[in-house]
Amino acid sequence: MLFLLGCVLLGALFCAVWYWLSIRHNRRKAVLVLRWIEAALAGQGHVIGIRWLAASRFRVPLRFSSGVFNRAWVLVELSPCEMPLKWLLNKFRKRQDVIIFQADMDLPPSF
Repeated sequence: MLFLLGCVLLGALFCAVWYWLSIRHNRRKAVLVLRWIEAALAGQGHVIGIRWLAASRFRVPLRFSSGVFNRAWVLVELSPCEMPLKWLLNKFRKRQDVIIFQADMDLPPSF
């Protein structure tokens, strides 16, 4: 009985440390993504913040100097790694990070 309790506590400690390290990894990766987005905008716009939606998903609002885009933002979905089994499945499936751009336009496109 004591052995079983020790295994459960050890497993819980392992999962807690794994979760903490994955959150830390995702925050560092988010900083790199923000730098990449800022560089991609090349002075035509700026990152104005970050809003975390989940442990591996965040939204980045953008402000453009031209008035073509309104309420522009980028949704970034990092491959989930919060739990060891989820991380292993994503590695097996070769899931990659996803970046989605969305904005409202002043005028509809001509096509």
